[in-house]
Amino acid sequence: MFIILYVSGLPTMWALMRQKPHDEIEEIMSKSSGDHEIYLTRIGPFKQISFVSPECVKDLLMAPEEDVPKFEFFYSNDECLKSPEIPHYINVNKHNISFIGTPLRMIFSFINEINELPLESNKKFFKAVEEFDNFIYEIIEKKKDEMKNNKINNKENSTDLLTKMLEYATSIALATSFYYLAKYPEMQERTRSEVINILGNNLTIPTSEQLKEMNYVNAIIKESLRIHPPTTLTNFRKPSKPIKIGSYVVPKGVLCIMNIWQIHHNFKYWENPNQYKS
Repeated sequence: MFIILYVSGLPTMWALMRQKPHDEIEEIMSKSSGDHEIYLTRIGPFKQISFVSPECVKDLLMAPEEDVPKFEFFYSNDECLKSPEIPHYINVNKHNISFIGTPLRMIFSFINEINELPLESNKKFFKAVEEFDNFIYEIIEKKKDEMKNNKINNKENSTDLLTKMLEYATSIALATSFYYLAKYPEMQERTRSEVINILGNNLTIPTSEQLKEMNYVNAIIKESLRIHPPTTLTNFRKPSKPIKIGSYVVPKGVLCIMNIWQIHHNFKYWENPNQYKS
């Protein structure tokens, strides 16, 4: 059993307050933690353990969910709304994101008393969260009803908002891949040659077997997901009892988070991790 390193959260707080780019904030956290695979951060009453090694992340993910349940700062109820005004809901979601994304709110969101204060901004935020959640619940219920009654039988019905939301990770990987292919012509040429060699010059949709043969294309996609992961952090977990993660014992009630960005940019696991490689 090893002692968990303590890392001050003040540099990260200062970077957040100055609204620094996310990569720069992660770099600050990474330098503060050094080569340690797990570290503790504390800001006021808030204690958080970050996991930055694949082995520890695997142990945390494989642990029974009742031992390390997910923890959320905000909650809403399940009442339904009838309004179908999609533009309105887009504005509601933008308000929610901008509210959560303010530097002070990001830093002090762990202090529940702040969220429970009878402030007009809090009331407006929770009402917007409830409204947007119910909008999503309606889509989910409609989708389930269509699936139950076999109504999803064409492209128009299957391409809805919920489906588009699930395509987010794919769009991130494609956008990143296209950017680096444009930046490095030699990489683009090698990719093109591999695709033509397998599919020929005719425009065609590749089969699953042909996709497996595209080793270089798959390497580019994986590298894109590594250097720019769709999500940099996972949901908080809060152990309901002391739990062994790697060589450490994590106490009950301490918030745990897996830092995907730091793992993907760790010099311990990658050679020159901040450079895009194929």
